[in-house]
Amino acid sequence: MEIKGSQKFKAPQLQVFQALLNPAILKESVPGCSSAEYAEVPWATGRHIKLVISLNIPGFPSGAYTVFVKPEEVVEPTHLVLASTPSSALGSINARCAVDLSHDGEQTIINYVTDAQLEGKLASTPEFIIKGAVKSVLDHFFKNLEKHI
Repeated sequence: MEIKGSQKFKAPQLQVFQALLNPAILKESVPGCSSAEYAEVPWATGRHIKLVISLNIPGFPSGAYTVFVKPEEVVEPTHLVLASTPSSALGSINARCAVDLSHDGEQTIINYVTDAQLEGKLASTPEFIIKGAVKSVLDHFFKNLEKHI
């Protein structure tokens, strides 16, 4: 499943880039996020951003989920990839989101491409439902992010 999009911010490129990796800003920007911090994980190398997120998506069990996001291919202030493989009793998601930032005058433009493979019961959910839910969360995330930059 692929999801693409772009967003404009009225902020400098470096500031937007740094916000994408700032746990305090992510906590305030990710819908349903109650905690965000850098953490080491025993099963992988490098620092991860640990997010605790409570989902409120129809058709999915509610509750708090811990998601680890690993920043990869970091080229400040123009590019990064965010990789995550959250899992639950419903299955798992192997997701990578490539984020490219550019400036246009006093604005920063983010272009992103997310590729996700679903496994388990999640894979049987119609793609249009998953895409709609993810797109809605992304829209809220970017609106919140702009407020906190």
